[in-house]
Amino acid sequence: MFNKPTVFIIGAGASAECGLPTGSQLKEQIRSSAPMHAGEPSLYKILQGCVSDVAPYMKAGRELSETLATFPSIDEALHWWRANPETVFLGKLAIAYHILVAERSSPLRPTLSMDVDVLSKTWFSSFLSIALSGLEREQAERAFEKVTIINFNYDRSIEHYLYAALLSRAAVSVDTARRCIAGLRVIRPYGSIGKLEWQGQFGVPFGADDASAKARQMADNIRTFTEQIEDVTVLGEIREAFESAHLVIFLGFGFHQQNLELLKPQTHGTARPLVRAVLATTRGIDEKNNPMIADYLHDDLGLRLPPKLFPYDAGELLAQLRPTITMVTA
Repeated sequence: MFNKPTVFIIGAGASAECGLPTGSQLKEQIRSSAPMHAGEPSLYKILQGCVSDVAPYMKAGRELSETLATFPSIDEALHWWRANPETVFLGKLAIAYHILVAERSSPLRPTLSMDVDVLSKTWFSSFLSIALSGLEREQAERAFEKVTIINFNYDRSIEHYLYAALLSRAAVSVDTARRCIAGLRVIRPYGSIGKLEWQGQFGVPFGADDASAKARQMADNIRTFTEQIEDVTVLGEIREAFESAHLVIFLGFGFHQQNLELLKPQTHGTARPLVRAVLATTRGIDEKNNPMIADYLHDDLGLRLPPKLFPYDAGELLAQLRPTITMVTA
């Protein structure tokens, strides 16, 4: 198990292992659908059910689509359009819709008996294996007590997988699985599309069939960068997690400037002295960027030790470096 405080920073590359879109893929999906032409009637239909006058949103959709290519992510594009509420609302609506659609086509899509083995080579499987290692079945609720996940994604794949895997691969009860996951601290800088049906009264099933009907409800749970930098509670939670961490692991993280801003200490130069190791995946990032990424994480994020960067995806890092991870957290 994770015996020492461990922080995972999760980017879109990590969720891509279970079929969710990467940041660039989500951006392209929204760029194509935002104009709401005949090729994408679903988003237009959702919009009709939300507002009385669609004209300003049609204009906003065209403008968002035309400018999206300029920005590395939909998050940064919505920050650019922060003064235009129609654009921000439409962007959130499109995010919720496309994530729900992606959930439905994911290997984790709901079935009568979801086979979690389809993700046996991903980081999800290794993460749960490490968390349960050394515990007895009756101690399952302790599995995540030292773990914090800072999740920059909107989907619910982590919680959905863990719930199913605890039931089918750890043979715990439904109540125990729920308590295990309730004990996992997850900080979501950009919010999410909402809780799952087993997490509360207004939860929505993973990959709900009625994506169009649910998108409006779920868009309200999404936050922009502008909203985040004004939320002292979330920023405080992120800083608290870093200050107590012994191990920090970046998985599928793109190191975008906007996201890194949210991870900085309150005062520049403030150290996070307890950190004993920093590991990060860099799959898809040119290795020439590695020295600058390492310097930035060390200096600007106040991490005591320089990070070790690996050209792995998230699953490879947890599988290949399991001995390192378990020794740091021993």
